[in-house]
Amino acid sequence: MRKENKRPVFLAILLCFLLGLGICSLLGLGIQAAKADIYLKIGYVDFEKLFNEYEKTEDLDARLNRQAEEYQQTLEEKKEEIESLTNELEKQSSILTEEAKQEKQTEIQQKVDEWNSLAQEFNEKLQEQGAEYTEEIKSDIVAMVRIIAEKEGYRFVFNFIKEEDLIYLTEPELIYIAPDPELDLTEKVFLRLNEEYKEKK
Repeated sequence: MRKENKRPVFLAILLCFLLGLGICSLLGLGIQAAKADIYLKIGYVDFEKLFNEYEKTEDLDARLNRQAEEYQQTLEEKKEEIESLTNELEKQSSILTEEAKQEKQTEIQQKVDEWNSLAQEFNEKLQEQGAEYTEEIKSDIVAMVRIIAEKEGYRFVFNFIKEEDLIYLTEPELIYIAPDPELDLTEKVFLRLNEEYKEKK
């Protein structure tokens, strides 16, 4: 009778042992999964290098320079016209009446004012166009960073500055952040802010 009882007891012990191994395995997998959830893949880019070496930057710079040269040519032509009128006034000064001189001087001054106004207009247009080109290039870079980050599973991508052998992040150049509600601390901060404010009132 006792021999017959040993087998069920042994099986019960073996079953408990196997169940124990199974629980440990599940716990191990759970820990690994938790570690995987905690892991954040972070990347960085040299934004300045991307900006400067992007072929589109060179093309837009060339386009802007061509426009600047056209503006400069227009201003040079108007400047020559002013100089011509000034030289003409100096040559005819001795034979012109005071009224005629005044008319010539007024005409020259109007030309100078027009030149100054046009120069300012051209300068503003170049600055505006340059700013638009800059934003266009930056948008292209950020869009590509987003595409690569989403494809390769990066949570954060920062800009960095490299000097010799040192690499350090700029402040606060966060270029990309994965849309993850778990990373959004807004609500927690909001609640704590109000709680502490109420306590101090």
